[in-house]
Amino acid sequence: MIAFGYCFADTAHKAMRASKAHETESKNKNVVYTAIDALIWQSLASVVIPGFTINRVCHASLFLMKKYSNMPSAARKWSTVFVGIGCIPFIVKPIDSFVDLMLDNSLRLLISNELRDVK
Repeated sequence: MIAFGYCFADTAHKAMRASKAHETESKNKNVVYTAIDALIWQSLASVVIPGFTINRVCHASLFLMKKYSNMPSAARKWSTVFVGIGCIPFIVKPIDSFVDLMLDNSLRLLISNELRDVK
């Protein structure tokens, strides 16, 4: 819930900046497209993909610890938490780059074509 609050706040901020930056006939479209891009990017890069990735890392680490270690259950669970938290610094850049690449080759192409048609 807090993560989506951040997504919405960042979207509003980028939309306000776009509103101030564009004084053309396509201003409204620029603002809408900027907001859509920001919301999708933030949702994917800050919530959906990291959440899924950390979940899978935790699942795999718990599975491996159950299978290959003699640690007590509580120690395995806490170790899994630390593994999940510990992977965060390593997944940020790759996820951001992946989301940029994905949007550059899909949504942003559509948006740039649409804005080009307006002018």
